[in-house]
Amino acid sequence: MNFSVLILTVIFEILIIGGTTLVLTKRQKAKNQDFATASRSLPAIAIAATQALTCLGGGHIMGMPGAASSYGVAALWYQIASGIMIVLMMCVAGPWIRRLGFSNIPDMFSKMFDKRTGILVSAFCCASCFGVLTCELQGVGTVVSAITGSTIALGCVIGGVIGLLYVIFGGMEQIGWVNVVNAIFMYIGVIIAVLFLNGVIDGGWQTVNEYYISNGEEWKLELFSNGETWRVYIIGTLVAGMFNQMVAGQSGQISASAKNVKTLRRAALYAVPMNTIFGALMIALYMGTSVQSQYTSLAGSPGYQNMAMIVGELPVWLAAWVMAAFAAAMLSTVAVQLLTLATIFVQTIYCNYWKTEATPKEQTRYIRTVIFIVFILGTAMGAILPEVSTAMTWLFAWLLPGCWMFIFGIWWKRSKTAAFWSLIICGIFNCFWTFTSLPYVFHLEGNNNSIGMLFVSIVVYVVITAFDKNAEGPFKKLFIKDRNACVADDLVK
Repeated sequence: MNFSVLILTVIFEILIIGGTTLVLTKRQKAKNQDFATASRSLPAIAIAATQALTCLGGGHIMGMPGAASSYGVAALWYQIASGIMIVLMMCVAGPWIRRLGFSNIPDMFSKMFDKRTGILVSAFCCASCFGVLTCELQGVGTVVSAITGSTIALGCVIGGVIGLLYVIFGGMEQIGWVNVVNAIFMYIGVIIAVLFLNGVIDGGWQTVNEYYISNGEEWKLELFSNGETWRVYIIGTLVAGMFNQMVAGQSGQISASAKNVKTLRRAALYAVPMNTIFGALMIALYMGTSVQSQYTSLAGSPGYQNMAMIVGELPVWLAAWVMAAFAAAMLSTVAVQLLTLATIFVQTIYCNYWKTEATPKEQTRYIRTVIFIVFILGTAMGAILPEVSTAMTWLFAWLLPGCWMFIFGIWWKRSKTAAFWSLIICGIFNCFWTFTSLPYVFHLEGNNNSIGMLFVSIVVYVVITAFDKNAEGPFKKLFIKDRNACVADDLVK
């Protein structure tokens, strides 16, 4: 057990979160800042850090080593997809989300289509957010377990508490500025670790190349890998990674928090490298671990083995730095999922159907209450469920119907019937794809449910819309003609 690393890791995070929050809390009191969207005031650097780190977490820290162990450098396709996804989020979907002014995605779909579609989108967003929350908490639990040898459940509790502190005081503005500090802290630490590892490995990085070549796995050193890897991993990862987050709950709420559309687009220039370079560093760390049999022989996932190597080989100060960086990446995602889930529940459901006259102060209080409840539930689920860190792309695929509904609704036609049934049919299809032998029928076993969801979501929406006599014109056209009919209530002039 290495409790000195754990203590330093926790201290690093508490200092960053506590110091940033203290400054922001004083400023928020003077400005009366909105909790859910920071009063749409975040600058490009805070938006960039938040989008980049929210899309960077357990899928990178736990999933990338796993992908690298099976597919080598081809795991970088997950990062390539992630970079394209951020461009689509912040330069295609994001500007419309910011123009329309809704603080969450379901409310936007309620306006674009109808309330029943908004409620269904709420269910999809919340289920995906809660699944991601659970995976991220398990990732933090694995960090603690790798450091101390304790159970992952204990780590989930520690991570859950720190994740709660990340968001509970200042909402989106707190998340944004803590992410800016954490991004700087995170990158410096991981880059130093990768450079330091060259001296740890006997023979340096050349040994890694020789190891794979001597084992007949030189294809793992190539980005384009081989045909089998494309079939079972790369194509499905690209589809899920590129399109899932365009209108995901968390990405929509972050886009809604930007100062303006120009700020959002400028932020993409920072967010893409901020997100994608980290994945390359994670692959490098694992491939350095893979040539050290004392770690690859450990029971546990490649992600756990990677962390065990970091704790075992790096000096205490650097190991703590890297582990705090890993925790920061996952906790940033935890914080945004907590805020998104709470915002959707309070604003889309509770205040729309029960507490219709709630003041902004009351809404903030309700959101904080729901954050605390979701924190307890998410921590409990993360602690008791078996390891599900491989579930990220499966969770992402659930959001694909919303992506195409948004694209077709903005630029082609809006069909309330097509929107409603797209979500129902795609949800049923994804369950069949997951729990039956259907993928094997199409020779798409592996990480490929997103391919099926892509095809079904497009076909169902297009076919139903084409036959719907009540389908309306594109939302873009309505926005140009009558802005007030499209935007959130507080933006109506």
